[in-house]
Amino acid sequence: MLYNHSVKTYNVKLLFLSTEDEQFLIETLQLYIKLWNYLSEYVQKHKQLNKKILQDKTYYKCKKKFPNILSQMIIRAQHDVVSAYKSARKNGRSWEDIEKPFEKKSLSIRLDKRLYKMSQTDIRLSTLSKRIDCSFLKYPRIEDMFKQYPVCDPLIFCRDGQFYMKRKTTG
Repeated sequence: MLYNHSVKTYNVKLLFLSTEDEQFLIETLQLYIKLWNYLSEYVQKHKQLNKKILQDKTYYKCKKKFPNILSQMIIRAQHDVVSAYKSARKNGRSWEDIEKPFEKKSLSIRLDKRLYKMSQTDIRLSTLSKRIDCSFLKYPRIEDMFKQYPVCDPLIFCRDGQFYMKRKTTG
C-alpha cells in the first residue's frame, strides 16, 4: 500500500495579550538556550547519544543547575540535542570532527503536547512564570490550514523581534 503524504509548513505570527506575557516567553527561551547548550557540552564530551542514558545522567543535574526550568523542557532539550548530534553523524561527521559542542543561539523551542494547548484561535504556552495565552495573526490560508490539518509539535521562534509559530501538517 502506498501513502501519498505531503508535508506542508507555514508560519503564523503570535500576538501577545501583554508585553509582560511576551517577556515571560523571552525569559523562558533564554533559559532554554542555556539548558540546551549545557546538554550539548555533556553530549559532546561524553559522546552520549542514548536518550535514556542521557536522561539518567543529566536530568537531576539540570534541575539543580536550572531550578526554574520546567521538567518537560529538560526532556525536550535532551531530545533536541541528541537529534542535532545524530543528524551531524548521519551527515558524515565523526566525533573527532566535532571539536566544540554545538551551540544554540536563537530564541526557539519545539513544543510537545505537555508545553502547549491550542485551539483554532489561540495557543496557551507554558513559561517559567505562568501559562500565557497568545492569539494568531490570521489570514485566509492560515484559517484553512487550521481547519484542515491537525497540529504536530509546533516550533515557536523569534525573527526580527517578532514571535512566530511554525506548524507542520501532513495531508
